Amino acid sequence: MSRLRRWCVMSAALMLVMGLTFSGGCQSGESTASANGEAEVSASYDPQEGMTRDEIREMYRGEPDRRSVGSDGSEVWTYHVNAGEAWIPFNFGYRPRYHVIHFDAEGTVERYVRDD
Repeated sequence: MSRLRRWCVMSAALMLVMGLTFSGGCQSGESTASANGEAEVSASYDPQEGMTRDEIREMYRGEPDRRSVGSDGSEVWTYHVNAGEAWIPFNFGYRPRYHVIHFDAEGTVERYVRDD
């Protein structure tokens, strides 16, 4: 096989591999499962006024990503609900989504903010 022909074959194979690699990197639609197989928090989760901290932990399947405590005993919990999507290769449209839950001093939901 001549050098020129070998170079052409290798170039065509490389372009084919690159085309297949980059065309599979786009994501379409919403994912309902995270990388470890657990279901992600659905966008339809809206904590109701009066829910307790334990109910929120159960709803979001764990502790919040951030927690702050006010001088009056109130708390603000923040869940980063789509953190796993930040690690998807070539996901240039990634935008973080947060759910922020405000608790009163008794530990019940006072209000809820969704940053989608």
